[in-house]
Amino acid sequence: MLATVLNSPTAVEASIVVVRAFVKMRAMLALHQDLADRVEELEKITSYHGQKFKVVSDLLESIMRDPKYLKRKIGFVEPKRKKK
Repeated sequence: MLATVLNSPTAVEASIVVVRAFVKMRAMLALHQDLADRVEELEKITSYHGQKFKVVSDLLESIMRDPKYLKRKIGFVEPKRKKK
């Protein structure tokens, strides 16, 4: 717009720089929007899987708190000998 009013080489250069700046800004916004969309999609997926893992984690926690599983020993356990 400046070039149409002033009609000088400097005004033309300034108009070109302004247009390039807007083009670059639009490209950056489009790129960031694409990245924002991807991040949002990943958050949805993570949230979905997080809910599923929470259910599994809660079930495992309830099993681990069950007394019959707490008494169980792992590995070789020597049988008790009867006293004579």
